[in-house]
This record gives sequence, structure tokens and C-alpha cells, in this order.
Amino acid sequence: AMTSYDVETYTNEEVIAVDQDALGRQGTILWENCPERTTDTLIALAEQNHYPEPPQCQQLWAKPLLGGDWAVALVNWATEPQEVQLRPANLQQMGFDGGADLRDLWAKKDLGI
Repeated sequence: AMTSYDVETYTNEEVIAVDQDALGRQGTILWENCPERTTDTLIALAEQNHYPEPPQCQQLWAKPLLGGDWAVALVNWATEPQEVQLRPANLQQMGFDGGADLRDLWAKKDLGI
């Protein structure tokens, strides 16, 4: 059975629109404090039936959308709440030198600049 969180996620039209954006670009990591782990290392571990826990770290992912907008995901892999920030340098990486209008797709509300 699906949880209410699952239902909300799978029926959130704004999140689905980002996932199915016509530009079709993958997201990339703009910032992280995670330890380096290569795909080869993870495959080797999996071949030994060893699946490490996700590292206790944070990441900032972003992807361009058709029309010039960007989608940003702030990810906390830690088991405890942690602060993850979208900083001016990250906005500059996406071409927004003067700031940007932000929207929280989960809360469905505009956050301003």
C-alpha cells in the first residue's frame, strides 16, 4: 500500500512536469559534501552483496528546463535533519546573477527571490 507521502508525490502535477520536461536534460550536482564514491566501487560492493548505507551528507542538484527555468533539488541523505542552502554562487552557476524567483513544489508556494 502507498503512504500518503507516496500518493502526494505521484500526483503532484508540478513535480511531474519537472520530471517530464520536454528539454529532457538530466540533473547534475552543483554542490555536495558527500564522500567520493565511484560507480566501479559501488558495483564491486554490490557483487559482494554489500550495499552500503547512504552517506550522511547533503547535495544540491539542478537541471535546466525548457523555456529557461531551472529545477533545483536540495537533498539531505543524513538520518537527522540538516540545513542545505541554495547560495548566490549556485544561482550564478545556473546563469542567474541577479537572483531568481523560487517556488517550493512540495508546499506549492512561491518563496520570492
